[in-house]
Amino acid sequence: MTSLPITLLDVRSREEVAESSIDGSLNIPHSEIMNRLGEIPETNEIVIFCRSGRRSAIITEVLNNLGYTTRDIRSFEIARKVYQ
Repeated sequence: MTSLPITLLDVRSREEVAESSIDGSLNIPHSEIMNRLGEIPETNEIVIFCRSGRRSAIITEVLNNLGYTTRDIRSFEIARKVYQ
């Protein structure tokens, strides 16, 4: 955990987000990450989640390799409990 501001990044699909979401989270589906990097603040800690943790683990590794500060909290259920 860092003292950086947090951006909550939801890498689920638009359809999943339409069913339920967390206010204030940034939704960029995992398949669109590389085309939408400009929307992810480089100076924040990026807290990443998806439905079950598979996609968030992949995106966490991708963003780490690009120099972002990240934390994978895996699932939407965990994110909802912690941030909603």
